Amino acid sequence: MTIVYNARPNSDSDDTEGHIRHSLQKLGHAVVDDGDGDIYLFHKQFNPPKEFTGKYVCWYFDKLWRDRDIWMEKILKTAHLVAMTDETWAMANPHENIAIIRQGIGEQLELTGNSGRFKAKIAFTGSIYGERVDWVNKLKKRYNEALQVYNNAFNGDLYDLCASVSIIVAPPYPSDDYYWSNRIYMILGSGGFLIHPRLKGLSTEYIEGEHYAGYTGMDELFYKIDYYLRNHEERMKIQRAGYEITVKKYNFTERCQSLIKEIHRRKIIGNNAS
Repeated sequence: MTIVYNARPNSDSDDTEGHIRHSLQKLGHAVVDDGDGDIYLFHKQFNPPKEFTGKYVCWYFDKLWRDRDIWMEKILKTAHLVAMTDETWAMANPHENIAIIRQGIGEQLELTGNSGRFKAKIAFTGSIYGERVDWVNKLKKRYNEALQVYNNAFNGDLYDLCASVSIIVAPPYPSDDYYWSNRIYMILGSGGFLIHPRLKGLSTEYIEGEHYAGYTGMDELFYKIDYYLRNHEERMKIQRAGYEITVKKYNFTERCQSLIKEIHRRKIIGNNAS
């Protein structure tokens, strides 16, 4: 299959598109930047080449809220398949062209992070906005300098962060029971110990207490942080199990394989277009 892929250039940030390109090529598909092909794959920018005569596939990763749902409604009228991670929106807006295919982790080497680079015991990596402001302030008030916030920690930086800090915490906003960001795959797949909001949908992929620690509300989050800071061996056991299942089952090669299977199952492209 020839896939015309509308992707960002590789960068030092989260290189999701680079991992997808690599995985599709590993699965035996030709991935090109323009021209004609069987599939035009895009994430947020729909601008296929003028000469393109194939089918349109969108793989959308973010939460569908604010004006994004208006854009998605337009795309659903055009795309032959829309894979998305916001299952909550998909359940509220059923459409025959929707499939739930979540994100994942790129192919990683065995854990090689620099464990001395970051000095915090507890870390949050991400942007602070909306309800996260109050959430971070409460953590800072309780843990002071033991908690540090790092933005734009990707690739080697994220490996070093996961190797250095005891606990990484994930915010409850804007996740819900059937939508969560790529944070859990990236942190677990980079070898970190993660305390993540307890969500119903996560039980289809991870076991709470075996692969990650879950929480609901600040009191339980404080309790889990304090508990796992004291219980090093239990924390390390969970950390290793979370890493192993993520790199084995939730890598982008497996996710891309699921995308291709959906394309064939729906007869968007026949199975002979391998």
